[in-house]
Amino acid sequence: LDWSFNLLPETERIVLWRLAVFAGDFTMEAAQAVASDETVSGIEVVEGLANLATKSLITTDISGDVTYHRLLETTRAYAMEKLVDRGEATRLRRRHAEFYRDFFEPAEDTEVSGGQVEWLAIYGHHIDNLRSGLDWAFSAEGDSRIGVALTVAAVPLWVHLSLLGECRERVERALAALD
Repeated sequence: LDWSFNLLPETERIVLWRLAVFAGDFTMEAAQAVASDETVSGIEVVEGLANLATKSLITTDISGDVTYHRLLETTRAYAMEKLVDRGEATRLRRRHAEFYRDFFEPAEDTEVSGGQVEWLAIYGHHIDNLRSGLDWAFSAEGDSRIGVALTVAAVPLWVHLSLLGECRERVERALAALD
C-alpha cells in the first residue's frame, strides 16, 4: 500500500485518507460533503474518487439505481493511519457524523413510491456509517449532541430492520449523554 499510495498525486492521497472515515458503502454525495474543504474542492473529490477506483483502491458498485463506493478494509485501515497521522481524524469524523445525522433526519417522514423495500434500499445501505458515526460521537473525542441527534434520526432504520436490541442500547446511551 505504501508503494501505491506514494505514486498517487497529492490530491488523491488526501481524498483517500479522508474517505477512511466511511465504514462500508458511501455515495458520491457523502464523499463530497465529508472530504471536501478549502484545500480540496468537491470536484477534486469526485475526480479523485474516480481515479482511485480506476487504480483499484476503491470499489464501485453500479448495479443499482444509486452508485456506492467502498474502501477495502485493509485500504481503509491504512488510509485511517494516514488520516490520524495528519491530525485530521477528529475533524473528518465530526463531518462524517454530521452528514449522516442530516441524512437520517428526514428518514421517518420520507415516503418512497416503492414502499418499505425501497426505503430500506435507500437508508439500509448506510447502517455501517451510522454505527461508525455514533461510535465517534459518544467517544471521548466526539460530540454527544451530534450523537443524540443521530440516534433519534436513526430510530426508524433500526425499527425497519428489526434491530430493536441495538436500538434500545443506542437510545439508552443517548439518554445517558443528555444528563
